[in-house]
Amino acid sequence: MLSFFGLGSYYMFFENIATEINVVSMVGIAVSVLFVAGVFSVYWFTLIIIIHDDLNKILFIYPFRMKRKTYQFEDIIGFRFKYLNAKINYKSIQLKAKSGEKFLLSDFETANLRIFEASCFKHFELRADKSFRKLTREEHEAEIFASKVFDYEQAKDIKFHLIASILFLIVIGGVSLNEIISNTNNFSRFLLTVFLLCILLVVLIARKLVKVNKEIRRLSLIVA
Repeated sequence: MLSFFGLGSYYMFFENIATEINVVSMVGIAVSVLFVAGVFSVYWFTLIIIIHDDLNKILFIYPFRMKRKTYQFEDIIGFRFKYLNAKINYKSIQLKAKSGEKFLLSDFETANLRIFEASCFKHFELRADKSFRKLTREEHEAEIFASKVFDYEQAKDIKFHLIASILFLIVIGGVSLNEIISNTNNFSRFLLTVFLLCILLVVLIARKLVKVNKEIRRLSLIVA
């Protein structure tokens, strides 16, 4: 995705700024800002968590900030769920160490959050609220059920946005292809790049859509 913004900003801004400032170059500036913000987010927020079952240790690594922390399992107070509201709602897992440090991982940037969630249930205690308070048995079951309901609703939201994205990319790709065919004497590398990126993204999104449909069917049996 960052590559898409990077290429877009290059063609729309740097190739147009040499001649004039126009709508295309202004869009290029906006895309460039998004690209820089994306790069900074990757630098600052990228977090790798490694759980060593055999050593009873959990390792937190911020690779680009050259920062790492290692804790024994007993040094972790517990974990809690957080839900972030956006166009698509995101789920995150926050762990708190006895030292007071907190580590947050969300499915916005983590594809395998559900695998990590299973490891958290295996090794750590489920807590609630900012204070990481202990839960009663009833509250524990309610938190787990609320988590599954969220997963189900999120999967349906993701399905809708994936379908909308595919339709949007088909339109953009079709317009680009039509322009390429209509202007064979004035070949555009930018339009060709857009067309090829649209094809690639449609394939990737379609594969994601198949997985999401399977997850919806699985979760519907739990929350029904």
